[in-house]
Amino acid sequence: MRQTITPTVSRIASTLQERIHSSQYAEGQWFPTERELAEEFAVSRATIRLALIELEKRNLVVRAAGCRPIVRGGFGGIPNGSGQARQSLALWISGDPTDLGGAMTVRGIHNVLDPDVYRLVVANHCGDTLEALIAAEAQALERFARDNDIAGLILWYFGGQQNLPALERLRAARIPMVFVDRRPPPGFEADYVGVYNARAAQEAVQHLIQQGHRKIGHVTNSESASTVAERLEGYKRALAAANLPFREEWVLTAPFLEAEGAGLSTRAAAVADRLVALPDPPTAVFVVNDSTAVRLVMELRARGVRVPEELAVVGFDDEERWMPGKPFLTTIRQPFEAMGEEAARLLLERLKTGSVSAYRHILLDAPLVVRESTAPPMRQEAP
Repeated sequence: MRQTITPTVSRIASTLQERIHSSQYAEGQWFPTERELAEEFAVSRATIRLALIELEKRNLVVRAAGCRPIVRGGFGGIPNGSGQARQSLALWISGDPTDLGGAMTVRGIHNVLDPDVYRLVVANHCGDTLEALIAAEAQALERFARDNDIAGLILWYFGGQQNLPALERLRAARIPMVFVDRRPPPGFEADYVGVYNARAAQEAVQHLIQQGHRKIGHVTNSESASTVAERLEGYKRALAAANLPFREEWVLTAPFLEAEGAGLSTRAAAVADRLVALPDPPTAVFVVNDSTAVRLVMELRARGVRVPEELAVVGFDDEERWMPGKPFLTTIRQPFEAMGEEAARLLLERLKTGSVSAYRHILLDAPLVVRESTAPPMRQEAP
């Protein structure tokens, strides 16, 4: 016998049923959270839960423990062994899919997700130009916003202010987002997991200062990412704290995907040429990431520059820990796997709480790892 429900539960269930029939809640779409529905109808979450149970009895939704209901029909959720639907979570990574930091971030995400409840959809684009990469990211985000199968999204974001409209459409589609490594663009509040970039960069430059270097350069790139700006800021702070001058000519920018067909080795070669050509070159450089730093060392050696004797080099990421052979580069160790784990936990929490709770920024420590690419200068400079 069908259990009797209260008039309030019946009214809410009927309202939600009408929204399903009118396609306001489309087939395969995730329902709003219980908290959001409770606030809308000015009732308790227990009442909303009873209304959702009633919709399930009417064969209108699919419910699973710990998950929001899905509108029954042609939904994209994949049934697990119990017949319940698996939720699809998306990960967008701009750049090279073989990037070691990105691969370890994916591993961290998988460490947290229950494969019987969630599947991870990974998408990326290796653009030959900056414009192509940003355009590809915008297209991917637009597809995620239209995809009823995507319950949440982790973003290794690249597009800055240019792709802000795509982010707004994702938010309008009620798809929760967690940014990893790079902060959300200004004016767009969202959950974020990263590291203390400025503090870590300052520690890297302080290491060079403690070794006796007084002429320290910085190799950056043309990305608009928050990580790039924060590492430059940390470099400046370290110089200021040691009363060392900041010299524009010692900040060299390696173009990032701006020249068609220009690979990373080509860009590193251009930076090496500029360093060698400086009339008053630095004795040490802090490089924005390991990918650039490793290739820069190769290009400097090809030009007869000895590292670290003539030029000490510090990177950022510690990707060599996963490469064959003995690591050489002094660098900042990014906890990529831990970043992925924290991002996944944040996203799962957001799926449960909806948009009610405040957005959170989680920053992890990134320690300095000293190796053979740094040493005191051959000739000590005057303070």
